[in-house]
Amino acid sequence: VTIPQRAVQSGDPYARKLQRSGQAGTKQAPGKQDRSKEGKKEDPQILLLQVEALQAQLEEQTRLSKEQIETLEDRKVRVEETQVQHQRDQDKMKSMTDKLNKTQKLLYESTRDFLQLKFECRANEKSWMAEKDRLLRELDRCREQLALSSDPEQEREHEREILRLSLVEKASRHSHSEEVKGNSHECVNKGYYGISAACWFLCLFLYSLLQSSWHKHIASLKCTGSSV
Repeated sequence: VTIPQRAVQSGDPYARKLQRSGQAGTKQAPGKQDRSKEGKKEDPQILLLQVEALQAQLEEQTRLSKEQIETLEDRKVRVEETQVQHQRDQDKMKSMTDKLNKTQKLLYESTRDFLQLKFECRANEKSWMAEKDRLLRELDRCREQLALSSDPEQEREHEREILRLSLVEKASRHSHSEEVKGNSHECVNKGYYGISAACWFLCLFLYSLLQSSWHKHIASLKCTGSSV
């Protein structure tokens, strides 16, 4: 590419003005004129080389600028990808945190329910043990009653005890009646008629009370023997 350029004149512009005015008034020597013509011929080549050098520098700068732009674009893409990945990590951490909170809540509720069930099981176990002890005592009592009912010797001993108590009751009743009769006769013989009558009625009342108490005791013994 060839770019037309004006001839570059070096030096001071004021000096060039003086030179032009001097050329207009005087004529230069032939040797000097040849050297000036050769310098004028070499000036376009120098300018062309300068232009080519500038174009090369411009292309180099353009290439470097493009590389920098590409580098910046790559960096921008990496930054965007990093931001997207960071956002994903944040979302993932939030989701995992929510799951952790839910898990901790479920663990707390499960532990509370487990402890409550454990306490209830202990309470039920205590009540069952008490019921078991009661049933075992009842079983032992039933076994004792069964042993008594199945043992004829013990049953006969119990009947003999009842008979003995009946005989004792009859003997005490007879002795008491005899004592009352004796006291009444003594009172009659001594002449205490009013007092003897009162004593008679009092003795009869006490005798009836004693007889009723003995009958109750015998009946309770008989009931015990029949239940056995």
